[in-house]
Amino acid sequence: MARPPEETELMIKQGGAGRIVPWLLAAASMGFAAYLYGMVYRPLQAEDRKKAIDLREQRALARDARREADDLKTELAKRADELKEVRADLAESGTLKEENEKLVKQLKEKAEAGVEVSGQGGRITVTMVDRILFNSGEADLTNKGETVLRKLGSVFKGLEGKRIQVSGHTDTAPIKSSIKQMYPTNWELSVARAVNVVRFLQTEVGVNPRHMMAAGYGQYRPVASNVHSAGMAKNRRIEILLLPEDIKVVKGEFPEVAAAEAAAADPKSASKKGKETKPTPAAADEKSASKKGKETKPAAAHTAIVKKKK
Repeated sequence: MARPPEETELMIKQGGAGRIVPWLLAAASMGFAAYLYGMVYRPLQAEDRKKAIDLREQRALARDARREADDLKTELAKRADELKEVRADLAESGTLKEENEKLVKQLKEKAEAGVEVSGQGGRITVTMVDRILFNSGEADLTNKGETVLRKLGSVFKGLEGKRIQVSGHTDTAPIKSSIKQMYPTNWELSVARAVNVVRFLQTEVGVNPRHMMAAGYGQYRPVASNVHSAGMAKNRRIEILLLPEDIKVVKGEFPEVAAAEAAAADPKSASKKGKETKPTPAAADEKSASKKGKETKPAAAHTAIVKKKK
């Protein structure tokens, strides 16, 4: 039995609607999901990303702050050590000043006419004109000179932590012909006088020789003009300089001493440096000469020189 046309059309419409509804529901779900993603998830994701970036920046700032704090602690510790050293130096300089003042007073009590004692800058200088210690043109001590040195030496004998430098000085007058064979120039005369003073202080007074040294400056460190006799008399003198024993050597001025101190402090590093040192110019020349051939003969040249000298 055939169905009426109206019923058939209604069934077709219902079947089409049943197929469309799932698609509509799916489209609605996707649209809602897209809405949630765009309006909720993405802002949350962007906020989380921003928080992560902020956290990394804060951690980096914290690391920098800790590093700066450590640097400040190190710098403060260094400054504290330097402050301790400065305080120790001030205390030591104060003590040294008091000791030097007492020492100057003792030396002035022992001094006689023609002996000057002065203290300045941590050093004490005892100056004696030559006529007190020596006869003209001689380096042997006179009886009066020995008496003066015994008095001053009694103070030097008890010194600790002092370096005693005895230096001889002359005027510009040339050496007399009568003593020229023994003292060709003022250099020899000034050195001989300084050495005789040091030997007397050691052998006759008992001053520790480890604390003493002798030097001769000849005519080249005058304290007055050599034009007049009065100035020349002042220049002919013996100076006894008292210095602190622990004077630091400037490495730039005395590289040999600095190298010796470094070797004593660290023998291993010194031996390594010794291996790394370049050969001397003489050794380099010998090597280059041997490479070029037997063009140069240093041994023969040396022999020739020796024969010539003979």
